[in-house]
Amino acid sequence: SYLAVIIVASIILGCFTKGTVPVITTMVSESVEGKNSFEKAFGLNVLITSIATVLAPVVLGFTSDKFGIVPAFAISAGFALVATIPAMIYSKTSD
Repeated sequence: SYLAVIIVASIILGCFTKGTVPVITTMVSESVEGKNSFEKAFGLNVLITSIATVLAPVVLGFTSDKFGIVPAFAISAGFALVATIPAMIYSKTSD
């Protein structure tokens, strides 16, 4: 049934979206030195994450309403691709 597919897809999506929190926390903490830097780095991380959490449903809801669901998914895929850039930079600097 459709409900089972939605439940399974939601669980998988949750693993990929919230499963990265420990990784992001490690990247932020290893990228700074000193107590004041930790506070600023984590504060900035929470600020940006909170803004994205608020804006994403509005932007993607508007996009899917005006242009359809396929462009909304394309935008989501684009953001997912762009989100790999900090990880690539981090991997090069941690060697």
